[in-house]
Amino acid sequence: MWNTKMTNPKMSWQVTMTKRKSFLRYGLRSAAGLVGAAIAAGVVGFLCIVPLPNFTATARSQLVTPTPTDQRLICPGSIVDVLALNGDATSFGAMGVPEYVTSERGTSITQTALAAPDASSGDSLTQPQQLFASAPSTETAPQISGVQSQQVSTESISGLATATCGEASNDAWLVGGSTQTGRTTLLFLTNPTEVAANVTVTVLGESGWISGPGSSGIIVEPATQRIISLAALAPNVGNPVVRVTSTGGQVVPTLQQSVIRTLLPDGVELIAPGANPNVRLVIPGIRLSGMSSEYSTEGGIVTIDSEPAIRIGVPGEEDAAVTVTAYGVSGKPVAVKSTVPAGRVVELPFGRLDDGVYTLVVSATHPVVAAARTINYANIDPFTDAPSTADPAAPEQAVGPDSVGSLAPLTGGDFTWNVSTLPIMGETLVSVSTGPRPTLTLFNSGKSDVTVRLSEADTSLPDVTIPAFGVRAVPLTPGARYALLSEFAVYAAVNYAGQGLGASVPLAPASQLASGIMVFPR
Repeated sequence: MWNTKMTNPKMSWQVTMTKRKSFLRYGLRSAAGLVGAAIAAGVVGFLCIVPLPNFTATARSQLVTPTPTDQRLICPGSIVDVLALNGDATSFGAMGVPEYVTSERGTSITQTALAAPDASSGDSLTQPQQLFASAPSTETAPQISGVQSQQVSTESISGLATATCGEASNDAWLVGGSTQTGRTTLLFLTNPTEVAANVTVTVLGESGWISGPGSSGIIVEPATQRIISLAALAPNVGNPVVRVTSTGGQVVPTLQQSVIRTLLPDGVELIAPGANPNVRLVIPGIRLSGMSSEYSTEGGIVTIDSEPAIRIGVPGEEDAAVTVTAYGVSGKPVAVKSTVPAGRVVELPFGRLDDGVYTLVVSATHPVVAAARTINYANIDPFTDAPSTADPAAPEQAVGPDSVGSLAPLTGGDFTWNVSTLPIMGETLVSVSTGPRPTLTLFNSGKSDVTVRLSEADTSLPDVTIPAFGVRAVPLTPGARYALLSEFAVYAAVNYAGQGLGASVPLAPASQLASGIMVFPR
């Protein structure tokens, strides 16, 4: 039999050559890979030892300055008393005319009264005052400031109340007041805008959040002030923190607190909004007197409002570890530490501090709000700490709601709420009321010295150098107007103190409505 399986020599050669070519291609590729890896390694090593030029790309930006707008500041108006006429405890009467001091730069101020239907009065100057200034040009923003001050002495209310004239907002926090027995706290809601404001008031106290009937849907008509008793919204609360929000128009909220102690008036105060919740707050301009009689210790809780205290509220849902550090004009800082429960308000002591002027820095692990209450004792001069031997005057007979009665001091004394504030920078106008012995307190929270220039009526005064984390106190002239200039951020307040009298006004940053805005075009 023939073998039919024939071998094709040509085909066999082609197969062999194909295998050789594949092997050759594989070898060349492997060699090329090894050479490439070696070159890459060499390049990496070269880059590691040879410095390369730096190339940075900066995003294109442009500073856009809006056209300056007109400025409006609102002064809360007269201290009011509750009138229990015909059993109506929601009627209020003005207690005289406050003194107003205003300042302006490059513009003029028009002062007008806003409607105050809840407070009876025969004088428009007892009503809330609007300070209006139009922009002097399309390039320059108007600068204005204002302050009001009033001292009263009747059988129901006595003391000194001084308030700054502030801007309206849609969200504000006020720390101060009390609705316990013998304490009256009123909430002023002033709407300077041209549309009605729908206001909601929520209160945080020592037992948590309070949202009672009537706390929402409060309508404040345009160019009008409403007055509400805080006790109607949050009765028997010793340490309230009040949040005011609004839709539609904006409002300027103010608390008025007055105290009756052992049947005698023991002070009155107008409380402005402080800084919003934050993990770091600064409270400048605190004057302490009579501290040798205080025995509170670090870590304790203040339970009576006749002692100086630091009120701290935690609006969030987590406990806050808090450190309150007091910086004085001299001496080392003194710190008080505590933990404030979530959704609660407590009052902490100042600790072992001497009499003097201080700034408090509140540091917390979670956002808090804070303010400080100081006591102005009737028999102690806050500048000498020397008790007075003069007996306080007996209370006057009852007077009408439109009278302030005698200005002779009653037996109680006074108290001051010092609120947290934001830093100021650039030029700030300072209006000083006619209250007793005004003092400008400056605090530098930076790590380098800051020099502040102060002038009165265009007359330069000596520069004030504030060391890092330092405090400086500068005496001012009652009723004067100053300009403060600082290239770096500082915190400031004006404190007023006399025997049995006290008040404090924070210096807020100038209006940001016409500030430049940095934009990044696409």
